[in-house]
Amino acid sequence: TYGSRESGKFTPYAGLLYDLSPQWTAYASYTDIFKPQSEKSSSGRPLDPLLGTNYEIGLKGELLDGRINTAIALFRVDQKNRAQTDYSSSRDCDAGWYCSVAAGKVRSQGLDAEISGEILRGWNLFAGYTFNTTRYLEDETNQGKPLNSLTPKHMLRVWTTYKLPGAAHRWTLGGGVNAQTSSYDSGTIRVNSPGYAIWSAYARYQINNHWAASVNLNNLFDKTYYTSVGSNNGNFYGEPRNVMLTLRGDF
Repeated sequence: TYGSRESGKFTPYAGLLYDLSPQWTAYASYTDIFKPQSEKSSSGRPLDPLLGTNYEIGLKGELLDGRINTAIALFRVDQKNRAQTDYSSSRDCDAGWYCSVAAGKVRSQGLDAEISGEILRGWNLFAGYTFNTTRYLEDETNQGKPLNSLTPKHMLRVWTTYKLPGAAHRWTLGGGVNAQTSSYDSGTIRVNSPGYAIWSAYARYQINNHWAASVNLNNLFDKTYYTSVGSNNGNFYGEPRNVMLTLRGDF
């Protein structure tokens, strides 16, 4: 039986902020990644810890006299010693499954953008977009190829609410969408998850100063989709259309 121990590991982090104006700030950050791994190689020994670096540069700011917050960032994450299934191994490492191998070096990089706040009186908006690509940088059989990952290349999240004016001021209505492009998992076979968009709706009624009732209608169009897929660990559907009623009080 083999064991593994790591102690006293120093993982540095550094950040820098620069105020371009009273409304806008630029920043940059760096951090090391260190993560022990429990997966075992064909020799029976645990894999070496996952190591890496994380770089990020971005810009944060305010619009409309501070009512709107916005941010955009570029990121890059490099990792090595990442555990991958070793299908060439015949050793029973984990409950009848294959052993693992450190699969070289991978890189994930992309862009995050976000905007949130009160656009007009009573009208609030949140929108976020992520672009991400992940590739093998060093690998004997997958050099330059996309990494088997369930992280989609494009993700979009939009949500808005509006508090009605006048005699209907007790009502707040809203809705939004979570959308993403296709993703896949490639183990013994490749399993694809098509892209999808899930729409939801929301209504809230302020009964009095202490009580409010709300209803959430999730997956408005009853879209059939997968939250995760895997040739080895199975496929899992997302929730079908459902309704949630909530009564909230504060004193």
